[in-house]
Amino acid sequence: MRILTVDPNRAFHQLIKSQTQPIGCEVDCCTNGHETLQALKQHNYDLITLARYLEPTDYLPLLRHIRSMPKFQFTPVLLIASDYDFNFVKEAVDQGITDVLDRHRPNELIKGIIRLLRKSDYRFSDQVLLVEDSPANGQLVKAMLEQRGMSVDWHLNYYDALEAVEFKEYDLIITDLLLDEKHTGLELLHNIRHHKNTAVSSTPVVAMTGFNDPSRRLLAFHLGADDYVSKPFSEEELLVRVDRVLSRHKLVMQLQKREAQLTEMALFDALTGVYNRHGLSELMRKRITNCHRHEIPAVLMVLDLDHFKELNDTFGHPFGDTVLSQVGQTLNDIVRDDDIAGRWGGDEFVLLLTHCDLKGASRTAERIRARLQQRNERIQCSIGMSELQKDDTVESFIERSDQALYAAKKGNKGGDARL
Repeated sequence: MRILTVDPNRAFHQLIKSQTQPIGCEVDCCTNGHETLQALKQHNYDLITLARYLEPTDYLPLLRHIRSMPKFQFTPVLLIASDYDFNFVKEAVDQGITDVLDRHRPNELIKGIIRLLRKSDYRFSDQVLLVEDSPANGQLVKAMLEQRGMSVDWHLNYYDALEAVEFKEYDLIITDLLLDEKHTGLELLHNIRHHKNTAVSSTPVVAMTGFNDPSRRLLAFHLGADDYVSKPFSEEELLVRVDRVLSRHKLVMQLQKREAQLTEMALFDALTGVYNRHGLSELMRKRITNCHRHEIPAVLMVLDLDHFKELNDTFGHPFGDTVLSQVGQTLNDIVRDDDIAGRWGGDEFVLLLTHCDLKGASRTAERIRARLQQRNERIQCSIGMSELQKDDTVESFIERSDQALYAAKKGNKGGDARL
């Protein structure tokens, strides 16, 4: 960090040096306008302080010269004054001063200087799509972002940008709002937000334009822009906006992931990996309604482990948990995508098989038994099954399958029965 201090008071120079050099700042000191002009030509500065009064006039001519130099257009300039009021501060800010600090409050003054020097060292590892038809601006923005670790794909026109999002997933899109004679960045923004792929439609977008038109800015936000930056902009401003947009987006993604995890926790049994009773009831209700509406055949199977209590008592509850987990894994491996498997409670499991009759369900039951025996020879089960009837509800369907399970256990454990 390099500071330029312009002040006729050499004691003030020593104050700034003593407080900023220990934190790694290099300080150049000038006492008049002539020395300052020479320093401005020779060096770049991260911060400039100006005394209110400089011979033969005040700070304004020097400030106007500083702001007229492109390399200092966005550099913070602090005005150091002794006595001032609100109107003076307002006028100074209107002229291009960043802030006004009190010379007679050195502690607050130094805090104000250090506060402005604390720029974030932005580092990114994101994939960026840059859409900018100006070669000069495109090269500039691309270089800014790549210096901070980003991988940037730069396209000059609307069609290339649309094609790019079809073949690659981006973390951020930065687009100019004026692209060519036929298409604008607003049209590109609209198509991104309405893309069929949610990975594209949810990508954060920063809009850029050289026209600082409030109506255009408002329209960009209405169309889904996450932020908006007017040209010309400083590197610091662009990086701050990019950092804020990416941080917000990543936070939203984390919240959505957490919400999905909570939903899964509410619907799935943690031990077995299949639906719990609550999730099973909700999904079965919808699936049975759909089967009634479209006259789709379905079979409900209720599976109960034989001698499970004896296994728990003999080998301990950890062994019993392993058995239940193996049953859940087996059901998830065997059932089709359209089928539903869940743990109804204890050692009882339920499977809803759609587009299936009793004959097909019997084959599935045999596959389940064979797979369970492969996993653990001590696992045996009885299965009751029933076909969906026209007037069935979830409750009546389960009750009839439970009756079939009871018959299977009563007749011969390890077998199955149908109702």
